[in-house]
Amino acid sequence: MMRIDLPLVPQEISQPIGRSLSLEAAFSSIPDFVYAFDREGRFAYANSSMLALFGLTAEAMLGKTFAGLGYPSDLADRLNGHIRHVLATGEAIDDEVFYRSPTGYAAQFAFRWGPARNADGSIELVVGVSRDTSERHRVEAELKRSERGAAACRDRTGRGGHLFLESANRRALLG
Repeated sequence: MMRIDLPLVPQEISQPIGRSLSLEAAFSSIPDFVYAFDREGRFAYANSSMLALFGLTAEAMLGKTFAGLGYPSDLADRLNGHIRHVLATGEAIDDEVFYRSPTGYAAQFAFRWGPARNADGSIELVVGVSRDTSERHRVEAELKRSERGAAACRDRTGRGGHLFLESANRRALLG
């Protein structure tokens, strides 16, 4: 099989990734953010969604660390700790953070990072996938508000969650 180096990964760090055009097309067609870090915590790969999040070209993003991309220091420290953990243990890690990108896109991001191993079993890269979970958080918060309202109604009426309203012309059940 012929190996094709793609423009999203500089030649000097593309060897470990070894992607095909079809894999690159798949990564670039999904809305999730797909990326990889080298052993020094620098971005080694970023799909088109990730590049758009930062408003950068591959040339401008790849090779940069979190600090080099302007991440807040506490968040950069936390994420660098995750990279070190994956490199040291080979265990995948799941987390969720709030982040506002340089383009102004602010969201909750859930992510999973794991090891990408060489043929000899050593970990060459930490690969990750992130997803915007802001809508899920909004729906969960709305559900909690609704549940608090229903609990308050039950407490006031003693009717097990149902409030009966009666008037001369109609009767309603709210619950």
